Amino acid sequence: MFIIHDPVKRLAHGLFSASTFVLLTFIILITPLEAEVKVPHVLILNSYCEIFPWTENLTDSIISTFNEGKFRAELIVEFMDSKRFAYSGYMERLAEVYAKKYRNAEFKLIIATDDNAVRFLSLFGEVLFPGVSVVFLGVNDRTFVREGNFPNMTGLIENIDIRGTVELALSLHPLTRKLVLISDSTRTGINHIHRFREQIHTLPKGLEIIELIGLERADLEGRLKGLDKDSVVLFFSYYRDSSGNGYFPKQIQEILKAAGSVPVYSFWDYLVSPPDGAILGGKTISSTSHGREAARTAISILSGKTLSEIPIEWDGPETHPSFNYKLLKENGIQEKDLPETSQIYNIPQSVFFEHGKVILANMGFLLFLVILVFYLAMNVYSRKKTEKALSREKKYWESLFEYSPEAIVCSDSKGILKRSNKKFHELFGYQEKEIIGKSLDGLFARSREQFREATTLSRTMSEGKRVGMETTRMAKDGSNIPVLMMGLPLTIGGKHMADFCIYRDITDQKRSEEELKHRLRFEEVLSRVSSKLVFVKNVDRVVLEVMEELRIFLGCSYIGLARIDRPSGSVNITHEAYQEDVLPFKVRNTPLNNISGVMRDLRTMGEFMLEDISSRSIVDPFISTITEKRDSRSLLILPLHMKKDLEGMLIFENLWIGKHWNDYDISLLQTFSDILGESFRRVSSSEKLQSTMTDLKRAFEGTFSTMTKILEIKDPYTAGHQQKVTQLAKAIALEMNLPGDRVDAVYYASLVHDIGKINIPSEILSKPVKLTDIEFSLIKNHTTYGWEILDNIFFPWPISDIVLQHHERLDGSGYPKGLNGREILLEARIITVADVVEAMASDRPYRPSLGIEKALEEIEKNSGRWYMPEAVRACITLFREKGFIFKEPSQ
Repeated sequence: MFIIHDPVKRLAHGLFSASTFVLLTFIILITPLEAEVKVPHVLILNSYCEIFPWTENLTDSIISTFNEGKFRAELIVEFMDSKRFAYSGYMERLAEVYAKKYRNAEFKLIIATDDNAVRFLSLFGEVLFPGVSVVFLGVNDRTFVREGNFPNMTGLIENIDIRGTVELALSLHPLTRKLVLISDSTRTGINHIHRFREQIHTLPKGLEIIELIGLERADLEGRLKGLDKDSVVLFFSYYRDSSGNGYFPKQIQEILKAAGSVPVYSFWDYLVSPPDGAILGGKTISSTSHGREAARTAISILSGKTLSEIPIEWDGPETHPSFNYKLLKENGIQEKDLPETSQIYNIPQSVFFEHGKVILANMGFLLFLVILVFYLAMNVYSRKKTEKALSREKKYWESLFEYSPEAIVCSDSKGILKRSNKKFHELFGYQEKEIIGKSLDGLFARSREQFREATTLSRTMSEGKRVGMETTRMAKDGSNIPVLMMGLPLTIGGKHMADFCIYRDITDQKRSEEELKHRLRFEEVLSRVSSKLVFVKNVDRVVLEVMEELRIFLGCSYIGLARIDRPSGSVNITHEAYQEDVLPFKVRNTPLNNISGVMRDLRTMGEFMLEDISSRSIVDPFISTITEKRDSRSLLILPLHMKKDLEGMLIFENLWIGKHWNDYDISLLQTFSDILGESFRRVSSSEKLQSTMTDLKRAFEGTFSTMTKILEIKDPYTAGHQQKVTQLAKAIALEMNLPGDRVDAVYYASLVHDIGKINIPSEILSKPVKLTDIEFSLIKNHTTYGWEILDNIFFPWPISDIVLQHHERLDGSGYPKGLNGREILLEARIITVADVVEAMASDRPYRPSLGIEKALEEIEKNSGRWYMPEAVRACITLFREKGFIFKEPSQ
C-alpha cells in the first residue's frame, strides 16, 4: 500500500528545484562559455490555468521527466485558461495572440494537455505551427479524436474507470441504494455522462440513478443536503454552472461538502488528495503518472521515433484506488478493508519521518552551494561593500553577545577579562569598568575551594578542552550564586588565543530541586510513620513514636493530639511530642465552648492556621490559653476525623519558621491526621468486633450445650459419647494443622453429631442385646434427623451437612447418601474417625469396651478404604506418641 503526502512532495520538489537552480548558477560562474548548442524547443500548451491542480501536476511531472532523462530541451509553458474564458471567439483571439507571440519560434514538438488544447490545435495548429508533431494527454472526448484527422498527433486518452469506481464505492458502502451523478453541462461533463450511460448495464441491479446535471450552485447544494443516507455521490465535473459561473477545485470541494455524511467518489487524484477535501476516494487517474507517460512519449519522438511508431493509447494510464485519510476515518472505514494497491493521502505523521533524508540532503547541499556562491560573489564585491558587510556582521554578533540571555565573559589566554555582557553585570552586580583587565579566576571565585576549582578549569581550557559543570560563583555583594558554567577555548592554528565563559543562573532550578527533595523526604517520612499505624495493637505507644518522628522532621517545637470527650463536652490532650526545653500544653478538660472559634474553622475551612502569631491579636480564648507564657511564633491546628465525625485535633507549634507555608505540605499533614483518625477508628472497631465475637461464641456454646442437655435427658450414654468424640475430633483437627475456623467447625459439629438420636425410641438406644435389622435401619436415620434439626439454625459453618455425613465412608459404603472420597466434607471425615475410636473404646449397652488398641487397629486397617488416611495418622499419633486420653464429661 502506497502512502502519499502532497506537502512533502512539493517541499522536496521545491528544494530540488532550488538546488538545481543554484547548481546551474555555479556552473555558469565557474565554467567558460562553450559554443552554443542548438536544443529543440518544446511548447507545453495547457488547456487550463497554472493554479488548476490537475494542470499544475501535469506540467511539473512533464518538466521533471525531461530533467531526469537528461534530455536537453527548452520547455516553454502556455496556459490557455479556457475554464475561466469560455466565451465565443476566445480561441480565435488566442490564436491571434499566439501568432504574434510565436511568429519567429521554431517548435520541434508540442505537448497539449486536455481537450481544449487539442481542439485548439486541430483548428489552428497547422496555421500557427505547421508540420509540428503533437503529443496530447488528458483527453476525454474519444469521439473527437477518432473522427478527427490528426496525422501529426499521438498521445494518451484520459480513460476514467467508471465501473471500477462504482464497484469500489459499493464494496465499501454495501447498503447503498441510490447513485447520484454530478456533472456540469460542458462538453467534457456531458461526455462523461454519456460514457456512464453506456456502462450502466454493467452496474449492479436495483440501483436508483439520480442525475444532477447543469444545476445552479444553490440548487445543487440544496439537492445534496437532502440526500438519503443510502446514497453515494459520483462526481464527474462541475467547473461551470448553467449561468456560466466558473468554479475552481477548492470551490467545488466546498460545494460537495453540502452532501454531509453521504460519501463522494470521483476519478482524479487531485480531487481526492486535498487534506480538507470532500471526496472520499475512487479509482483515480494520477496526474503525475499521466504527465510522465506523455513526457516519455515526447522524448521518444525528439529522439528520432516517428508518430507512426507510437500509436494513440486509448486505454490511457492505469488507474489506482486512492482515498482521503480524514474522510476514511469519518466514514468508519478501516484500512484493512481497502484494496491492497490503495493510495491513502494525508495520513498524519512527521514530515521528516518518510522524507527526512531527502530534505536534509537537499538542505545540506543547498547550504553548501549558497556558501560557495556567497564566497565567489564576495570576490566580486568592492572593498567598500565588503567592509560594510563586515561592519554589519560585527554589530550583529556584538548584539547577540551583549543581549544574550546567558551571562558571558571573554578573557585572553592568560585569564584577563576583555569583554562582558549585560546579563553578566546583572547576575553578579558588577559594572564593566570594575572588571575589565582583572583576573577572571580571582574576580568571583574568592573562597579557597572556588579558586582552586576555577584555576583547574582555566588550566583545562588552556589545553584546548571544553569544560562544563554546575558550581557556585560569588557576586559583588558576597552572595554565592548557583550557576551552570561552560568554558569554550578559542584555539587558532593550535595556539590557545582566548576563552569564552558562559554562566547560566540556576537559582530557581536549585530552589525547585530543594523543594522537590523536601517533598520527597516529607512523603517518605509520612509513608513510614503511617505504615506504623497499620494493623497496630498498642496504638498509644505507636502514636507517640510517629508523632516524635514527624516533629523531628518538621523541626517544630511541639505536636499534640487532643481528643473530644462527647459525654463531658470537653477536650483533652492525650498524646504529645515536644522538645526538651518546651512545656506541654495546658489542655485538660477544656470545655468545648472555650474552643468554639477553632472548632468553627476546622469544620468550615478544614484547618486553623496562624503563620505569624506576633503579627495579629489573638481573640480566641483557647489560643490565648495554650500559648500563654510560651514562645509560640506559629500555630497550625488540623481536624482529626473518625469517619465523618470531628473527634479531635492535631496541634503543630512553631512549624516551618522562616519558610513560606504551602498548600501541598499542609495537605500532607492533613493526610497524616486522616490516617491517625482512621487508626483510632480501626482500633475502636476492632475492640467492638472482638467483644461481639466473644458474645457470639458464648451464644453458640450455650446453644450447643442446651442441645447436648436435651439429648442427655433422653439418653445419657449418647450425650457422654458426643463430648468424648468432640475431645478427640478437635485434637485430630489441631494435629492436622487445620485453620482455626475449620477446627471450630469440627468442635461444634462433634458436640451435636448424634443429636438426631433424640427422635429414636429410648428402648432401641438402650437395648442390651444386638439390634435387629429393622431397629438398626431406624438407628441409621439419626443422621437425617440431626440434619433436619440443625439445618434451620444459622451457623458460620456447615454444621448440618457435617452431621448428615459423619457415617459416610470413603468407598461409598456409608449412609445415608453413599457419598465417597472428597464428596464427604473434611470435618465429617475427621469426626468419622473419632466416632469409631470412641465407640469401640467405650462400653456399649450391648457389649463391654473393646479397648483403644482394637479401635486403633480398626481405623489403621481400613485407612484409605473407609477412613481418611490423614485423620487416621493424626489419631494414632495422638494416642501412641502424645498420650491422649479421654476425659470424663464431668471433668
